Amino acid sequence: MLADMGHLFHEMGRTQEARRRFRQALRLTEHFSAWEHTGCLTGLARALMAADSLEAAIELLQRARDEAAGRQMLDLQVELEAETGAFLFDAGRFEEAAGLLRSAVSLARRGDMRDPEMRARHELGMCLRELGQPDSALAHLRAAAELWEAVRALPLEAQWREQRGPWGRQIFTDLAALLLLQPGADPDARGREAFDRLQPFKARTLLERMLGPGAALARAIDQPGARAVTLAELQSDVLRPGELLLDFYVGPETSLLFAVTRERCQVAILPREAELQRQVDAYRGLLVGPATDRSAAGDLEMLTRGGEALARVLLGEVCDMIAGSR
Repeated sequence: MLADMGHLFHEMGRTQEARRRFRQALRLTEHFSAWEHTGCLTGLARALMAADSLEAAIELLQRARDEAAGRQMLDLQVELEAETGAFLFDAGRFEEAAGLLRSAVSLARRGDMRDPEMRARHELGMCLRELGQPDSALAHLRAAAELWEAVRALPLEAQWREQRGPWGRQIFTDLAALLLLQPGADPDARGREAFDRLQPFKARTLLERMLGPGAALARAIDQPGARAVTLAELQSDVLRPGELLLDFYVGPETSLLFAVTRERCQVAILPREAELQRQVDAYRGLLVGPATDRSAAGDLEMLTRGGEALARVLLGEVCDMIAGSR
């Protein structure tokens, strides 16, 4: 209960109260499992980091890592190596983070733990991107995407699939963004690979929403020839003259828009999810909010300006393709 309260206070931004609850819980850890004890330590570390106490947070995580190694709990070791690496990444200490994340990947592979390996490879790829190693970063992000597809096919329980959904959004949008920014590569080829790389994620997600997790989904995925459409197939076989597909992907760090006609594919890099959410919510507020003290014409002008501003963010880079399509 104390640990749960600590996590809740941390999510609410009440870091001082979160730290107090986690410390109280840690005084009672003789009643906890190893995982529960580690959860308290990592929760306290997050609360400390939120209060700009990075070194204290790292020290706590090192303590947890030593305890996990002493217990020879490989799954716990992987979790803590990756968690500490993520902390160091957030602090901008990319070299140290990469070392720990490589260790997490190695331990996860040794234990055939594909879910933890997927998460560690994604974090490692992002570290290597920051360290100016785009080829190595791409290799790890591609491997993370393949692991997501593999582990996504395993459990049919809704709660597990729900947890993997956000990871998919992050892995695939980060991978696509990195593909688009490859130095020296042909821009058209980069856009095609990024589009094709995102389609399995979207196809799987849409199938799950239509069919739900269970036997029907498994049958749909296992059908001979069941696969995501490629950009080449979309342009040659699906789209008709004058048609334009706007395909959005919203991610925690990067959002993307693919504008596709039979002849052309243009990619726009959009703001991250939180920024888009803020702007969409502001416009929605104008639509549903009560009338202001202005005149009706004044309210309409404000709504028009808000819509134009949002349109510039979402569609500004593909306005010519919209104008040229029926």
